[in-house]
Amino acid sequence: MKEKTKKIIIGSAIGVVTVGCGIFIYNDYCIRAMNVALNAENMALKAEKVALKAENLDLKKLCSIKDSFFIAQISDGLRHGSSIAAKQMAYRRWPGVA
Repeated sequence: MKEKTKKIIIGSAIGVVTVGCGIFIYNDYCIRAMNVALNAENMALKAEKVALKAENLDLKKLCSIKDSFFIAQISDGLRHGSSIAAKQMAYRRWPGVA
């Protein structure tokens, strides 16, 4: 091979290695940046999960309070002969009826 051709091939190989290393460093930087963003999103989702769990527990507590009042009203309605109260008691006893 001629000397000029050898220099071009060697120069090209060095350029490819340099570009390859640059791409690797850029990709590593991008992966780290993406990892930081995903960690931040993960932390936000965990905080939201805790808040939703607390809200869910509050709603369950409110439902049990509402149910106790509703049962008392059904009971009172049954004592006074209400057919609607009897229907509601049936719906409470057999959830698949409604």
